[in-house]
Amino acid sequence: MLYLIHRSIEAAHRHGKPAIVCGEMASDPNLTPLLLGFDVDELSCTPPALPMVRSAVRHTSLPQARELARAVLAATTLDEVQDLIKQYHQSEQADKA
Repeated sequence: MLYLIHRSIEAAHRHGKPAIVCGEMASDPNLTPLLLGFDVDELSCTPPALPMVRSAVRHTSLPQARELARAVLAATTLDEVQDLIKQYHQSEQADKA
């Protein structure tokens, strides 16, 4: 599924259209770095999630997010994807300390 989302974003950009993700996925701040790494243009999230998603956007390094996206696209299982996202957030926390 993540591969299809990534390919849809690429296709939108190829055709000069913005790539917008909305709903539950866009509202999950844990997925914000991955979506930014996929080069999404906009996130449309639920109002309660907005402060957390904004914070995640502000604290995301685009080069690191793109590296995460490449690793996730190379993963072959859901467990690998979840581990990569967890490792990303752990390294972000370590960088803040």
